[in-house]
Amino acid sequence: MESILKSVLKRQLPYLIGGTITGIILTYYYGFLFSIIVNSAMWFAISTIVNKYYWHYTGFKDEFYLVSKYIINRKKNKMSNDYDMYKEDYRKSQSNSLKLLPKDNSDDKTNNIGSPIKS
Repeated sequence: MESILKSVLKRQLPYLIGGTITGIILTYYYGFLFSIIVNSAMWFAISTIVNKYYWHYTGFKDEFYLVSKYIINRKKNKMSNDYDMYKEDYRKSQSNSLKLLPKDNSDDKTNNIGSPIKS
């Protein structure tokens, strides 16, 4: 893993864990909508204060970096997934086209090789 990604995750992971735990507790007692609004505002304030005084960092560089990594990874996965789907569709169409080929019925006597010929 890249060193920048490791440092970003190291700084952001406590907020993710804390936000998840407090979000579950708030949702249980106050409901989902209240939990989303209050928990987001609370952890935004906590992260801003901690980043400013502990990491001596201001701004949203970490968040933008994580989002850009996610978007790049998602595009790579989507492109490979599209390619795999194309290959699968191609294989299906090839097997279906072989099934759709008309059988040659010019020689009726050889259609049923295992049984005696009826005249």
